[in-house]
Amino acid sequence: LLYRGEPKTWLDFTTAFRAAVAENGKDGGAGVRILTETVTSPTLLAQIKQLQTELPNMKWVQYEPVNNDNAIAGAKLAFGSAAHTVYKFDKAERVLLLDADIFSGSNPRYMADAIKTRQLSDTPGQMSRMYVVESTATLAGSKADHRLAVRPSQVAEIAKAVAKAVGVAGANTTYAENAAWIAALAKDLNEHKGKSLVVAGDHQPPIVHALAHSINGALGNVGQTVTYTEPLSPYEKTQTEQLRELVADIDGGSVKMLVVLGANPAYNSPSDLLLGLERMNRVPLRVHLGLHFDETAAVCNWHVPAKHYLEGWSDARAYDGTVTLVQPLIEPLYGGKSAHEIVQLFFRENFDKKDLDIVKGFWQTQTITPATP
Repeated sequence: LLYRGEPKTWLDFTTAFRAAVAENGKDGGAGVRILTETVTSPTLLAQIKQLQTELPNMKWVQYEPVNNDNAIAGAKLAFGSAAHTVYKFDKAERVLLLDADIFSGSNPRYMADAIKTRQLSDTPGQMSRMYVVESTATLAGSKADHRLAVRPSQVAEIAKAVAKAVGVAGANTTYAENAAWIAALAKDLNEHKGKSLVVAGDHQPPIVHALAHSINGALGNVGQTVTYTEPLSPYEKTQTEQLRELVADIDGGSVKMLVVLGANPAYNSPSDLLLGLERMNRVPLRVHLGLHFDETAAVCNWHVPAKHYLEGWSDARAYDGTVTLVQPLIEPLYGGKSAHEIVQLFFRENFDKKDLDIVKGFWQTQTITPATP
């Protein structure tokens, strides 16, 4: 544990930290900010929600460079509010991937379900068919029955053309290339309503995500091969929007205490929103929790070594909402602390609880429904 590069004790840190919390709590935590990467832990979400009752003016910001901002913005375009999309590839007989490489390893369940429907069978017509529109060669494209290589700027236009062809209300386009390919695709999708699936790549702009939602809706796929849940993040704003607000608050001098949990914004935030030394020096107290003394630790007052995920107790929510517990395999090697334990220091009471007690205490108040096999 370091303070301005000098070794300190946990007692030194907690004493200084809680004194700062008490000082900044006089105005409801108006000057307090917590910055994390994407959080899927129900316990940590509950901790921060509880903290916002004690410090109602405190703000929590989530940011990491690889995120689902475009998917959130696309859902807002399609539905008017954020939503999380869950795909059921095992029920899809026809799949259109709009620059979405589902075989890249980001979701093993999607890979397994998609492959399950593409096994050779003695029964004719039982193998699913996959169409891929992409601008770069991918594993999905190599496995596709029909692959269309296009420029990145053409993906949105093709999505508009497909939307028009399957009958999405208001869809229109002047795109004239690959007309035969799109017509054959649309015919196949229309013949498999409720058993087809359209997926947009995470990096595609919001309009492509919105069009994918509209196409799935027009094909009757919603509730069959695609479902929607509440977004994992409690905020409607994208992570970039949240970071932009944080930077504006820092530049305006309203941030007095910044606690960074696991993130490294001094390295990976956008150049115009970079939380480097010059900007961070505008915040009187900066605390960093991380596995390494990285770029963000170097511009913070305090650096607290973090527990590796194999050293601490926590929980996490999967892509479909399923929750699992995170159980340590070893004792912390270097006296690390978890995000749960740092957030707990904010509270007026029980501020010294360990992560096991924090996680256990949360789940003892919850009604648990077993996952469906």
